[in-house]
Amino acid sequence: MKSEIIENWTDLVELEQKLSCSGLEWVFRGQSSTKLPLRTTLERALDDFNVDNNHRTRIEQRIFNDFKRTFHLHSNKYNLDFNDSLSWLAVMRHYGTPNRLLDFTYSLFVASFFALEFSTENSLVWAVNKSWLADNTLNTLLSKQSKFDESEKLPTLKLSDKNYKESWWKREGWVFDELFFKNDDNINIVAPVNPLFTNDRLLVQQALFLCSSDIDKTFQESLFELENSDKNIVKIEINKSAKDDILLRMNRAGTNRATLFPGLEGYASSLRTKILQFKTIEELQDSGGRPEKPENGV
Repeated sequence: MKSEIIENWTDLVELEQKLSCSGLEWVFRGQSSTKLPLRTTLERALDDFNVDNNHRTRIEQRIFNDFKRTFHLHSNKYNLDFNDSLSWLAVMRHYGTPNRLLDFTYSLFVASFFALEFSTENSLVWAVNKSWLADNTLNTLLSKQSKFDESEKLPTLKLSDKNYKESWWKREGWVFDELFFKNDDNINIVAPVNPLFTNDRLLVQQALFLCSSDIDKTFQESLFELENSDKNIVKIEINKSAKDDILLRMNRAGTNRATLFPGLEGYASSLRTKILQFKTIEELQDSGGRPEKPENGV
């Protein structure tokens, strides 16, 4: 597997330029420690409660059905098609319900912010070649289309004209269900997905999800088992000594909790990393590089 070391802000900017000019589309996920594996919230919850592998799929479905049946009692913010599974999963993820979607972003800087924000040691950003995942997904869809077209020739079958590829691009619910919930072919697939109807956090965080077809395996196992995974996944380690400088520069560039989590809650929590900006101001005042204001000054 490829790896990169980030020692300072310049290293991060140069790596972003290198990846963006590679001719491939990359997606990123930040984590506060290099020791943390890629795990979904569903995987963590099922592990916490020692759920056997042979029960996991059914328990996931129970969680999913329970959320859909009860959601209207708590919110009328979304008007979702009851059969649009991906949109339901995205809303569940938004509100913290354990599920199989794993958050990624198109922005290396956003992922680096999440990696560094609460880190106390070297942090990690996973970079995954989305072009590679999309090609794998397309090949799977074409394989399923071929099997469907063959079955249509049997006179006993009365099947509608399914088009897996077209329905996938249109984000139609049935094809998502066949790939991830039914998975009759027992395929191993990890696909980049996004719901038809997005929300404000997905937009500002430039976010998408990666989704695995097999929750009996860990997400990381499913991803690493894909062909050519060693060439299409990069582990980016950020030295803890670079944390303060990178977070300060990101805050100046508008990447902080106030922008990534719109609303009062996001702004209030953004003041934590803004301490670095206030610290810089104090140090400039101590050195004479910035005039001091009266105590009641703004």
